[in-house]
Amino acid sequence: MFRLDGEMLEISMAGEDFDKPNGIAFSPDESMLYVGDTGRTHGEFRAHKLMQFDVAGGRLENPRGVR
Repeated sequence: MFRLDGEMLEISMAGEDFDKPNGIAFSPDESMLYVGDTGRTHGEFRAHKLMQFDVAGGRLENPRGVR
């Protein structure tokens, strides 16, 4: 998963611990990012989870699963 810095027009890695990241969304105040990992749809033993991250200075921190 990548991040585009709109001011500097630079692309950087935002997260790499995903199989098939799909369906990202921010909280209304943009302080949290939710990422659905749908790897399971590509094979029985692949990842399937919904993750939540704190957004701080353009970085993703404090990853946790959402139930």
